[in-house]
Amino acid sequence: MISMWKRWKRERRARSEMVEICRRLHHQGLIPGGDGNVSIRLSSDEILITPSGVNKGYLDHRDLVLIRPDGKPFHKESALPSSEKLLHLAAYETRQDISAVLHAHPPTVVALSIMGLNPAMPLMPESVVSLGNVAIAPYAKPGGTELPDSIRPFLPSSHIIILKRHGCVILGKTLTECYNAMERLEHAAKVVATVHQLGLGTPIPFSAKEIEELVSIRAPQ
Repeated sequence: MISMWKRWKRERRARSEMVEICRRLHHQGLIPGGDGNVSIRLSSDEILITPSGVNKGYLDHRDLVLIRPDGKPFHKESALPSSEKLLHLAAYETRQDISAVLHAHPPTVVALSIMGLNPAMPLMPESVVSLGNVAIAPYAKPGGTELPDSIRPFLPSSHIIILKRHGCVILGKTLTECYNAMERLEHAAKVVATVHQLGLGTPIPFSAKEIEELVSIRAPQ
């Protein structure tokens, strides 16, 4: 009974956190319409994920779908899980140290990726210290196996993966941690975009020595 009680409390907290984070993402314009998806791994065989095609700004905790590691819902009467569930499953399969995955479509990050620019260019201390190793995956068609396959090479070493022309995937121990990284990434992208818009010269990133010094004060990920 105690273990069932703890499991119920954990799922209830996870549902509340997912609804709140989705509302924040929608409010910030990072997941418009029915775009984007988030998930939390509750246990080795239970993953809570957002439903397919639903505006995440208006989610109810009952809309969330409990799925197995193979992507099948636990309950037949539940809504369809996110069409990008394979993206989340690939992350959980590769990274046993994470419990949350966030996939969003931050507009400045996407715009810079279309232009071939690095949204996490090391121009500010925060881009190095807070974001860590940001990978950029090549464009892949969403909705099938191409997208998860495109990020697999980067999963072992990166918590943040930019999907060219599409968005980004952020991995973390909690969904709130993922959301904070998402805000930082979009902010960094806005700075990079503003520097280029000013047109006053070529942006000068930190030197290798300066990056090394900043990395030394980064908290372990």
